[in-house]
Amino acid sequence: MTKRDWFGKWTVYMLALLLLFVAQTMLLNRFTVFGVYPLLLPIAVAAVGSFEGSAAGAGFGIAAGLLCDAAFYNTDGFYTAVFMLTGLLSGVVAEYVLNPGFLSCALCSLGALAGIDLVRGLYYIMAKDAPVRAVLAVAGPEILYSLFWLVPVYLLVRSVYRRVGGTRLA
Repeated sequence: MTKRDWFGKWTVYMLALLLLFVAQTMLLNRFTVFGVYPLLLPIAVAAVGSFEGSAAGAGFGIAAGLLCDAAFYNTDGFYTAVFMLTGLLSGVVAEYVLNPGFLSCALCSLGALAGIDLVRGLYYIMAKDAPVRAVLAVAGPEILYSLFWLVPVYLLVRSVYRRVGGTRLA
């Protein structure tokens, strides 16, 4: 793959990332279910890691995390770290545990969403004295509502992968 092809490939991935970010922050946050809105970017990071491998998934996760950390104040690099780990681990899962594809993306997306809510929930419980029941009342619906968007996000990333190609087969 030439440098031009590589740059073109990641430009298309970044455009898909921006599309999902705009959909998440400007469209879907208006349609709450049980007071929560979905997180699409962890699903996209898991899909890219599944298709492109752990190093590329981690790099894409860093880009997605920086975007989220820049948009949401007071996150202190939280999304950058979590998304980098999501991309890295989804690449490892797709390479060594499951085949690249929907199942590995779904499991890694579930793990990422649960991890995000676990860390945020522990923060609210320990630092803000929030009741566990209230944290779970937010975390559960958020994970389920986000997973509702798993198929469309996966299909978008898969179509980008098939259009611009990669070194891995899926």
